[in-house]
Amino acid sequence: MLAVLALSAAAIAGWWGWSATRTLPIAPADAARWYQRGAEAIREGAYHSGQRAVEEALRLFPAYPIAHARLAEALAELDDERGAQAELLRLSSVLPDESRLPEDD
Repeated sequence: MLAVLALSAAAIAGWWGWSATRTLPIAPADAARWYQRGAEAIREGAYHSGQRAVEEALRLFPAYPIAHARLAEALAELDDERGAQAELLRLSSVLPDESRLPEDD
C-alpha cells in the first residue's frame, strides 16, 4: 500500500512538473491589452505603432515571451535586423524552449 502511494505521488509530481514547463507565463491584463493592440497593428502592416504597443506590453511585463517574438517580427519588418536579433536573444533568455510558443506565433 505504501509503495502504491509513493508511486502515485511520484507520478502526480512528474505530471505537474511536466505540465508546468509546458505553459507560458500569464501576462497581467494591462500588458495583455497592449500586446493585443500591437499584434493587431503588426498583422495589419502598421509596424511602427505595433512596435510601440508591444514595447509598452514588455515595459509592463518584461517576461512576456510572445511579446518578445512579436516585437522581433515588427523590427525585422522595419529592417532593424540588430534590434530583431536582440529581441530574439531576450526571448531565449525568458523562454529557453521556444517550442512552447503557440505555432501561430
